[in-house]
Amino acid sequence: ELIDHNIGKIGRIEAIKNELLSGQFLPQLYTDGLNGQGYIGSLYPSLFLYIPALLRICHVSISVSNQIFMIIINLFTMFTAWFCMKRLTGDRYVALTAMLLYCSMPYRISCMYYRYALGELLAIAFIPLVIAGLYEIVYGNKKKWPILTIGISGIIESHILSTLLIVIFCVLMVLACIARIIKDRRWIYLIMAALSAAVLNMGFIVPFLYYYNSNISSANMAVLDFTSAAVFIPQLFMTFAGKGSLTLGADKGIAGEGTLSLGISGLICTAVGLYYLFFRKNKKDSGRFMSIILMISLLFAFMATTVFPWGAMQKFRSLRSILVMIQFPYRFLIIASAGIVLSGTAAVAFMGVSEKNRKIICALIMATAAFQLILLNDSFLKDTVNIAGKFQPDIANQLNADYTPLSYDPSKFGTEPVSTAQISDYTHNDMVTTFNYRSDEDSYADMPLIMYRGYEAVADDGTVLSISEGPGAMLRISLPKSDAVTGVTLKYVQPWYFMASLIVSAVTAVLLAAYMIFGTGKKGL
Repeated sequence: ELIDHNIGKIGRIEAIKNELLSGQFLPQLYTDGLNGQGYIGSLYPSLFLYIPALLRICHVSISVSNQIFMIIINLFTMFTAWFCMKRLTGDRYVALTAMLLYCSMPYRISCMYYRYALGELLAIAFIPLVIAGLYEIVYGNKKKWPILTIGISGIIESHILSTLLIVIFCVLMVLACIARIIKDRRWIYLIMAALSAAVLNMGFIVPFLYYYNSNISSANMAVLDFTSAAVFIPQLFMTFAGKGSLTLGADKGIAGEGTLSLGISGLICTAVGLYYLFFRKNKKDSGRFMSIILMISLLFAFMATTVFPWGAMQKFRSLRSILVMIQFPYRFLIIASAGIVLSGTAAVAFMGVSEKNRKIICALIMATAAFQLILLNDSFLKDTVNIAGKFQPDIANQLNADYTPLSYDPSKFGTEPVSTAQISDYTHNDMVTTFNYRSDEDSYADMPLIMYRGYEAVADDGTVLSISEGPGAMLRISLPKSDAVTGVTLKYVQPWYFMASLIVSAVTAVLLAAYMIFGTGKKGL
């Protein structure tokens, strides 16, 4: 079951490849998804998935293309962690330590090896840029606000749930630093960063809202009891856990659950950060900033646990709608793990110790991270499941039906249309479906396709035929009376404003790049 769930994520990459080869530019609908029923792609961020999809077009195998993608993600994560720490501390040894600890966080390793949570893995890579961008706006060079725009945009294009969490994190950070932001009119640059992020991602946001506000339901992703996937407090302090992917219900304990721990290095970073917070005076701006990061990260860690009163809070309907989007409390560990590691390693640079002692501390912390990584790696290498053996030619059909119409019933779908008219010459090829019909009265045809917005049906004489939702969410085409054999063509057509929003995103990217090169000072970002 676990492997099938992960294979569904790889199926999205294959679906993108297939749609590109069939001529659909930046596909919003996977026409071969769910065994040819068609599946919406607009509700998933897919920008970075084009990297392995393009490799697949170049005839690179599924497993190799995904391995190359993982290497790229790891290298980029190393860069962002190093970039963030180097900018905040100016210490290359601390930056190197943060880079190693950040990449070896147990939650991140679990996302990469066992859960194949590509969205979360990509989002984790951009969190350091969000932190660095916030620092520049609040305490640093406010003209470097595009760093925050890039960080937020990267998360938007990676994982919707992580976007919600990072928004909550940013709001808390702004509230904690509100006096500084208002005093120096830095709020202007904060708004510029937020607005530019929204405009930069219009190419994704517009199609997302178009389908999110349609007949689609996310009931398949809803969790009836939000507290069921919370973390027991002792789990946060475990040095090692099993290789499972999902959490079990609170009544089943922790046996068989995956790694939901801050890890040895995370605990050390917490201790170092708290020592700096409570026992070091005369903190620099960057030190105060990272102390705030630590406190909010610890709050997020607390919110991931069974002790936090989610049971009472989920009774409020307005709040429950947000919790349903987050799905599981353990997702708060995304922010908690990242913030604790970055703030804890930064504290090493701010404690005022000599360079020699700072190097020793960094070496000891890196040694613990390496030991922890070895344990996690051993567990993965001893796994007997052959994931590569699951890569079949029809993997694009193996998508998780997370977003379907509320009335969707797969048992209603066959391989041919169901109609009161006489149907002949039915063909379904990528984005185009054709058939002929004849009927002595007004009738209909229920197509073996899921009813999503964007389909258009046209008769041979140019008449636009009405489309509605049939039984089981099948796409129903209204067929007028026709004594002669009449042909019908059904196509999926993206609204014109999808392309307009994409152009807006492209223009914004060019303008933002120009500003980063010429508008932030002699050295740029």
